[in-house]
Amino acid sequence: MSEKKAWDESYKNKDNYVFYPHEEVIRFMSKFVAKQVGIGSYDTKHCCNYTPKLLDFGCGIGRHVKLAHDFKVEGYGIDISNEAIKAGRQMMVEMGVPELAERLIEGEGQGMPFDDGMFDFVVSHGVLDSMPFDTAMESMKEISRCMNANGLAYIDLVSGDDLAHHPEYRDEVVVDTQHEKNTVQSYFNWTKVCELVSGEFEVVDAVLSKRSSLLNRVSSSRYHLVLRKK
Repeated sequence: MSEKKAWDESYKNKDNYVFYPHEEVIRFMSKFVAKQVGIGSYDTKHCCNYTPKLLDFGCGIGRHVKLAHDFKVEGYGIDISNEAIKAGRQMMVEMGVPELAERLIEGEGQGMPFDDGMFDFVVSHGVLDSMPFDTAMESMKEISRCMNANGLAYIDLVSGDDLAHHPEYRDEVVVDTQHEKNTVQSYFNWTKVCELVSGEFEVVDAVLSKRSSLLNRVSSSRYHLVLRKK
């Protein structure tokens, strides 16, 4: 099964319908873009003398495009799944922001339909580790092409540092569970993280977060990275 078909099936099943922004993306926005200080009021953190543009790479149904809009940023989203984009466009209309529907685009990480240097910020949550590593490498080059000089990006990547693997685990597997069935899960150690980002970006901040259940033997770890375009 192709990557696109697998993700379309996942969204048809509504496995990946996520409506609320991820807390790490909110943290990135608050630190580097604008901090909310009241109802509809924001303290600007960026240095742009214009309205910045943000790309959500792997936007799903568009939750972080809507977040960018709330933060007074011009948000765009791209996702491989036509099912995700259709659902996201409908959601934007129902939420009263139809202009955002037009900024959700179906497409892959290679040859994105955006101009060179178009975006000041990029966010990508749970995406670059959900594809083959070679594809992720090509996607990072394309993301860099679309970013302004010294633009900032937030990405996160799944670590092998969990109970089922080990901290240096960096293989790729095809998901066989119902959730995201037949998609690729690419695990990262720090060496693999550096291979992914070092060609196009410098690391501004890096955190490895771990979650472990106290009631059953389940754990997970993720790298959270802030990157600056070289």
